[in-house]
Formats: sequence, structure tokens, C-alpha cells
Amino acid sequence: MSREREYSVVPFRGDTPEKNPTPARTEVQSPKKEGDLEGLDENKLRISEILDEIQEKASSFYEFSLQWEEMEQKLKERAIEVELKERSLMEQILELEKKEERLKEVEEERERKIGLLEKSIR
Repeated sequence: MSREREYSVVPFRGDTPEKNPTPARTEVQSPKKEGDLEGLDENKLRISEILDEIQEKASSFYEFSLQWEEMEQKLKERAIEVELKERSLMEQILELEKKEERLKEVEEERERKIGLLEKSIR
């Protein structure tokens, strides 16, 4: 069994239009091309409108992004302020606890001295 292969003709660089002529346009092809061009202006207008919408949305998104970054920055700054205030309050609490402890010691010492004085008077 022999198989026949189909080969397509590929023009060489040296081929001239006389050797390999391009097919002539028919009248059926021409109106189709004109019909394609008729909707081109409408398509260009629609594409322009779509691009305007995209640009407007991108602008809004960019503005939102900037506002978001600004808000994040303010929140970070506020978090730092709150942390510093918390540390300050903790230091004050520790200081008050130390003073309270010292006050208890002084009061206990005073009560001990009063007890000794009462014993010595009796």
C-alpha cells in the first residue's frame, strides 16, 4: 500500500507575481470589508468609553489606596502612643505599690513603738 502525501505549495522568495498570482478580489469580498469598517467607529467609541471607565475606577482605587495607607499610618502611630501610655501607667502603678509597701512598713514600725511605749508606762 502506498500512501500519497499532500503537499501545499509554498512560494519561494524568487517567485514573481506572474508565477504565483494573488487571487483577484471578488465583489462578494469587497462589501464584507466595507461592512467590517462600518462598525469600526462604533467599536472605537465603545472601547474609548470602556477605557474612560477603567481609568475612572483605577483613579478611585488609587485614591482609596492612598487613604488606606494614611489610615494605617495613623493607626500605627496611635498604637505606639497607647503602648507608651500603658508603659507609663505601669511604672506609676509600680511606684504606688512601692509607696504603699513603705507606708505599711512605717505604720507597723509606729505601732511597734507605741506598743513599747505603752509597756514602759505600765
